[in-house]
Amino acid sequence: MGFNLILWYHPNLVLAVLLLFSCSFGLFSANDEVGTGQGETFTVSSFSYPETRLRPFDLRYIRVDLPPWFSALSIALKSDVDIDISRIERVPIRTLPIICFRDGSPPLPDALNTSLKDSATSGINGLDVEQCFPMQKNITMKLTNNQISPGVWYIGLFNGIGPTRTQSKMTFVRRGSTPFESYYLPVGGASYDSANFPLEPLLKNSSYIGESDNIWTYFLLDIPRGAAGGNIHIQLSSDTKIGYEVYARFGGLPSLDIWDYYYANKTRRSDPSMFFTLYDSSDTKVNFYIMYAREGTWGFGLRHLNSNGDSIKGLNIMSISLERCPKRCSSHGDCKFSFDASGLTSYSFCSCDRNHGGFDCSIEIVTHQGHVRQSIFLIVSNAAAILPAYWALRKKALAEWVLYTSSGISSGLYHACDVGTWCALSYNVLQFMDFWLSFMAVISTFLYLTTIDEVFKRAIHTAVAILTALMAATKATRSSNVILVIVIGALGLFVGWLIEISTKYRSLSFPIGISFNFSHCFQTIKRWLYNLVKTLLRRYHLAFALAGFTALAMAAISWTLETSESYWFWHSIWHITIYTSSFFFLCSKANIEDSEATHPTDGDYELTHQDSLPRSG
Repeated sequence: MGFNLILWYHPNLVLAVLLLFSCSFGLFSANDEVGTGQGETFTVSSFSYPETRLRPFDLRYIRVDLPPWFSALSIALKSDVDIDISRIERVPIRTLPIICFRDGSPPLPDALNTSLKDSATSGINGLDVEQCFPMQKNITMKLTNNQISPGVWYIGLFNGIGPTRTQSKMTFVRRGSTPFESYYLPVGGASYDSANFPLEPLLKNSSYIGESDNIWTYFLLDIPRGAAGGNIHIQLSSDTKIGYEVYARFGGLPSLDIWDYYYANKTRRSDPSMFFTLYDSSDTKVNFYIMYAREGTWGFGLRHLNSNGDSIKGLNIMSISLERCPKRCSSHGDCKFSFDASGLTSYSFCSCDRNHGGFDCSIEIVTHQGHVRQSIFLIVSNAAAILPAYWALRKKALAEWVLYTSSGISSGLYHACDVGTWCALSYNVLQFMDFWLSFMAVISTFLYLTTIDEVFKRAIHTAVAILTALMAATKATRSSNVILVIVIGALGLFVGWLIEISTKYRSLSFPIGISFNFSHCFQTIKRWLYNLVKTLLRRYHLAFALAGFTALAMAAISWTLETSESYWFWHSIWHITIYTSSFFFLCSKANIEDSEATHPTDGDYELTHQDSLPRSG
């Protein structure tokens, strides 16, 4: 069973995924009376989703119900992702947008054990198991009822997978209500204070075929429609030694030959995956989850071992439950719910704390000591803003002093909230203030290097403030913003020079005419370049300027080296280098205003002195 997946790809990878999904299924007509002609099809149902954006580690689920009488299914998906399939293995899984398909319950790409490259080149085969593919710019597929079975299908869209600090998600799908939890209790008239029930009273409900190791006790658990994605939690404990093997099967009773999942002992069990997660395994306790259980009837079988041994004499307790988030998010997060693309289906997920990740928040991403170290680096590194703030205050550049001081304080407060230490204001407000003031501080450094009048500086500052505010409010975290801010700052410096030149030399007169003497033109250009270099050397200290460009280059390199694992280190280096570069650029400006202003004063004094001489006759 398989079909071809048609892909178009480009070499660049865009992390922000814009999705436009449409789906339709049709009915095959073999009767001319239908009006479409023999061998043709017509659409009996179709739907489409509006454009949506997936941020890093975001996901979307789409549920498709295929009726028993459908003949074909068509799916079309468009995105802004460009991936070169030949380089797919070089793309980190945490940044790889993928699409997954699964029959009966939502997919979980972490369970995938096959190569994404192989799946992308060979097409989808064997959809009784989950299959995932790298997201492409255009994906179209058409499946007949011989290639895909009727029932409920789930399509998952993931913009990166793996353990993350705040985006670890687990699904629980249910239509018309919020997620729920249910517990299995055997029918027998007895009441229990908890979901745990003893096995001994149920041993009489066993099948016996003459062999002591072939005694089975069966349980049936029905997962209602719309509850696919719930997690079946099975616990078995004994005060001696467990003498049972646990088998699970969807749609029937399990046996030694037919089962979906099983646990016999520490060495004999289902292949470990995200769909069969074993938490405890010992001689006296077994604790495991079946993740994303399909809706319908599940059969569980307990195979009795050594029925004449000590296990039959001990107290054996069992519990079977359908839970929202596995292991209660391991006490390192909160179980929350959201809605799928249709808005009619809700799913639960674990929102982990800053130090843990994974679908159940059981993966320790950062130790407590590491979290403290990262917090100190990210917060204290903003103290580098003292350098440019001090120099601006010394030069009585009060506007720049306010910007550098506010930028350092807001960045420290933002990172204190980001690492979970303390939030002075809401996260969005702190993020906006951090990026906006950072943009303004960089551009103001360039404007400080000009010598134009304050009237023009205020005008440029106002225009830049509006532009950078829009950048910080829309897409502040774009990597291209660093280059854009530097370009705006350089453009402001260039405009300042143009205003200065037009102001100082607008009274000069130039001879009208065109000279065709090449030697004369060359000498003019040479003299102009010489005067330009002389002016730059007179206005700026070259050593400080080179140090500023070096620190700025180091800041750009640290920005590009940032990853989810090394963000705390390289972003701290970014704080230090970007503020240090501003300090060096401020120091590079020579104090020439006073010397230029004294020349006319000296000339006037000489003229006055000559006029005051006594005249003869």
